[in-house]
Amino acid sequence: MNPVRLYIILSLFYFFVFTKAGQYLVRDKQIDPIIITRTESLDRIQGIDRDLQRKLNANFDSTELAYINPKLDEPTLYNFYTSLNDSQVTKIYPLLKEAGIDSAKIFDPDKMNIVSSGNTSFSVNKTESESFILNRIDFELLNRMIKDNRPDQAIYDSLKLGEITFMEDLVVRQLIRINKADEETVTAYILQNVPLMMFLLIPLFALILKLFYVRRKVLYIRHMVHAIHLHSFAYLIYGISIIFMFWVVGENASTFLGISAFLWVSVYSYISFRKVYKQGWFKTLVKFLLTGVVYLFLIWVFFIAELLTSALLF
Repeated sequence: MNPVRLYIILSLFYFFVFTKAGQYLVRDKQIDPIIITRTESLDRIQGIDRDLQRKLNANFDSTELAYINPKLDEPTLYNFYTSLNDSQVTKIYPLLKEAGIDSAKIFDPDKMNIVSSGNTSFSVNKTESESFILNRIDFELLNRMIKDNRPDQAIYDSLKLGEITFMEDLVVRQLIRINKADEETVTAYILQNVPLMMFLLIPLFALILKLFYVRRKVLYIRHMVHAIHLHSFAYLIYGISIIFMFWVVGENASTFLGISAFLWVSVYSYISFRKVYKQGWFKTLVKFLLTGVVYLFLIWVFFIAELLTSALLF
């Protein structure tokens, strides 16, 4: 069969199954929606007891935690506090006060800025965190207005972000659209762009082969044909595996089936490397592993780019 025709048929099969599986996972809440939320906790914060950790966790939803936790590379109470917006500070201050935590336990003296207003609340200079647009959004207010089914422009105006750049404006408006949309719709939109991403990666995969076998004097087009056949076989095996994993076998057998499919595709690809390029098993193994590492890195980079692009164009 013509390799391009073979690729088109099997890629249509695989990405149809792949998209349906992604929608199934989101619909049945087996995974969090892509981009929209990410569940995390504040259990890593140093210097507070478990009772306070539990109370703090109860005051933040998963969307807020998703934007607080990246600031906790060093999980200190100071980093946690300075990652909050003003409404979040007001919300958790009574909990800190009740636990006997004063300003000396929170702030670095050089960065401390205490403002007295009524019952002594804190205001923090957050120059670094506030430079990123997502850290200047009140997600509690955003989620509340989305639940009230407010128009996009009303939600945008309520955030009161002040002077922002064109790119920041676009990010905020897309964030509102994504959070208002149905989770399955967002997931389907993101996944429908994956086939194009993979199609663009095939010439790069062939280029990797060309570089690793540059001394074999093989034309680039032959590497392309080889790459197309390998991807076609992978789509066939992974597509069938996904069908069995989601709709045929039980959950206990899914992991075994997924690992088996990966090993089958890997062994097939290694054998194809030996037959096409006719080198010894050890040299072929080294090049096969190096090709795999480089290609997986490219897939990761392209997938992140695809996520960001999909979020901006949704």
